[in-house]
This record gives sequence, structure tokens and C-alpha cells, in this order.
Amino acid sequence: MKAGVKTAIITLGEQGTVCLTGDKEMYFPTISVNAVDTTVAGDVFSGSFMKALAGGLDLEKAIVYASCAASPSVTRQGVTESVSDAGEVWDLFLKQQTMEEEKR
Repeated sequence: MKAGVKTAIITLGEQGTVCLTGDKEMYFPTISVNAVDTTVAGDVFSGSFMKALAGGLDLEKAIVYASCAASPSVTRQGVTESVSDAGEVWDLFLKQQTMEEEKR
């Protein structure tokens, strides 16, 4: 952050995601799944994160959305087969949001 970076997002695989901003440190747990092949997880996370930001989600929700996309991608063997369609990701995202609201 000293080098002028405003936001850093660090994916930690099954250990979750950390987001650092100038004034906050946030931790996001992963969605528990049975991992088979992690080859494409980082790419899916990154692309889904950018899609979520471009679509108007705030930083925290974009990270949750990206996790919802990356988590199922590790449950299937192969690269192309691993990527979920947008509807599946959105359904998982909405479920995660509901669970977070129920915790409050």
C-alpha cells in the first residue's frame, strides 16, 4: 500500500480472499466445496470480479460474486467444463447474500 496501491485483493485458495484498502482489511471465506481441479479458479475469480465491478456491484459484493464463480469451478475436471454459466453464479451469489443477512 506504501507504493500508492489503493486496493489489493489476495486470493488464498481454500483459505479465502483478503482485501486491503487504505483504511480496511477485509477477509472473505470461501464457499466450501469438494475441490477436484483448481487450474482455472484464479482466472474465473479475476474475470468474475471485473464483471461484477463493471456491472455496478461494490467492492465487497464483487469479491463475494467472484468467490461464487470460482468455488464451483474447482469441482469439475478440465478448464472449459469448470466454468459455470452466469445464472448458476448469480443463484449462488444471491444465496450467499441471504445467508449473510441472516447472520446479522
